[in-house]
Amino acid sequence: MARNGPTSRVGKTRRGRYLHNHPADDRVVILDIDGVLADLTEFEHLLTRADVAIQQRWRDFFDHIPDAKVLDDGRELAWAIAGLGHTLLYSTTRPAYTRTPTRAWLGVHDFPIARALLARPHVEPPRHPQPAFQIKLAHSRAVTNKHPAWLRCFIDDDQAIVDRLRAQHVPAATATALSSLGVAELRRRLDSAPMKAFDPPPADVLQHSP
Repeated sequence: MARNGPTSRVGKTRRGRYLHNHPADDRVVILDIDGVLADLTEFEHLLTRADVAIQQRWRDFFDHIPDAKVLDDGRELAWAIAGLGHTLLYSTTRPAYTRTPTRAWLGVHDFPIARALLARPHVEPPRHPQPAFQIKLAHSRAVTNKHPAWLRCFIDDDQAIVDRLRAQHVPAATATALSSLGVAELRRRLDSAPMKAFDPPPADVLQHSP
């Protein structure tokens, strides 16, 4: 998918390219990071070490954020959406303390500048962190609570998460489904009425959704 141009608050990146449209608050797209833009699976073995406390395992894992692989299809999708003039938000279930290295990684690897990076809130032990779905739903609600029609899509790599979001009336799609579209079709999908832009989730998801 060809890039239409960069995005930032001033409509320009260090490469000097310009947007055809300017980002708008009423056309927001949320992109999940892990599995859509970044791949950290090479380091998942660090989470299985029985001789290390679970909190330290996760810290060791997140120490490798600078080493994450770029998922090229996701980056091209991010640029295509930015080029269409949508406001980008990045979403991650990584804890809040990882925002700085995550922002640095996005910058080093030439991802479009987003309005915000939404992360998992800090939780002190013994409280348990919220499940990934609840984090992503909360990030979606941060937009839809301002106006129900502002969120055009939450893009994730997990079809089960997408189905559960749709069951909660959040417009959502997988990165794989959108990456295969041309720019004109992507524009049509994202500019459609948010609640009608994507097929409804399966009936069994609706029945079991909380």
